Amino acid sequence: MIKKLHKNLLLSLVFISVIYNATAQCTTNFLKNPSFELPAQTNIGNNFPVPVSDWTLTSGTANLVKVNGTNYFGGPNNAVSGTQYLDIVNANGGIEQTFTLTCNSVVTFSGDFSSRESGRNWTAQIVIVNSSNVVVATSATRNFTTADADNNTPPGPDAVWYNLAGVSGTLPPGTYRFRADLDDFGNFDNAFLCATPGCVLPVKLTDFNVLSNNCVPTLQWKSANEVNLKQFEIERSDDGITFLKVGTVPATGNFNGGIYKFNDNTQLNKISFYRLRMMDFDGQFKNSAVLKFDKNCGTDNSFSVYPNPVNDILHFSNYNSTNTDVIVKISSTTGKFIKQVIVKTGTSTIDVSTLAKGVYFVTFISNENAKTIKVIKN
Repeated sequence: MIKKLHKNLLLSLVFISVIYNATAQCTTNFLKNPSFELPAQTNIGNNFPVPVSDWTLTSGTANLVKVNGTNYFGGPNNAVSGTQYLDIVNANGGIEQTFTLTCNSVVTFSGDFSSRESGRNWTAQIVIVNSSNVVVATSATRNFTTADADNNTPPGPDAVWYNLAGVSGTLPPGTYRFRADLDDFGNFDNAFLCATPGCVLPVKLTDFNVLSNNCVPTLQWKSANEVNLKQFEIERSDDGITFLKVGTVPATGNFNGGIYKFNDNTQLNKISFYRLRMMDFDGQFKNSAVLKFDKNCGTDNSFSVYPNPVNDILHFSNYNSTNTDVIVKISSTTGKFIKQVIVKTGTSTIDVSTLAKGVYFVTFISNENAKTIKVIKN
């Protein structure tokens, strides 16, 4: 009997050790807007329904409750005044967010739950769901009853918040959903998800272009969702098949992303191909799309625009041989004049968000020549 107890205790310690090690190595939160601080509410209190940034409601609507730090709107553990948490209204589902694993990983996840209204009996938990809608991991559960509800009349007492956590088995690469199961008037905050060894998709490119800067290839790109990202490696190819690294640009480390630029002063061939290799701190990487660069130093490559198609901000590149300002005219396909700007040497921008969707012509006029580029407005 003693041996059996000793064996069971040993197994329990091993299990606890596995959870502890996974948690100890797993500290970076890969969820966006995990504590529901966006959009920021202007009023203390409840009943301000809004779309919740970066999250999807499975049904119903939601409030973001801005707390006063005490009493009825105290939030998790009487949070600091001004912080926010999520309140589900008229729903019998939950809230979820998608994430992607790029290698075999163990996922650690958690969140805080409470029940604010009386007369409700419901079960709270967090589940991880794969792309086939199969639940692959669950947290501990908490059955909320009327006794857990907050007193509707301040000064309280506040509802008690409970932290529910879980650790998955080894999950293969793929797209998954973090889902918090709630009920009418259920509250949720402090969502957390990380992966060991951390192979969550590290970055998203929102813009990537290669331009000619006095015949020097200039790569420009913007990123978003920089999580665990170490650096960008710039790779060049002469045939579009075999790529070699020609430079490295460190990541900003900003979750919201950054704006980057790289000049390839070693490019010698007339035609070359470029791509970005995005490396995270765990050695995982993701390659960008491949861009072609034609090193033609004539007037044809002196002027360019990007991105194309464009949504709101159009960038102009002016690297003419005389280093002079140029006139840029935007017109419709019928020849109707829309607007005109002066573009100095280098790059400039113009807001075209008010233009209707369709095709436009952008004409560069300099002392040397004129060049027209067709631009699509989304």
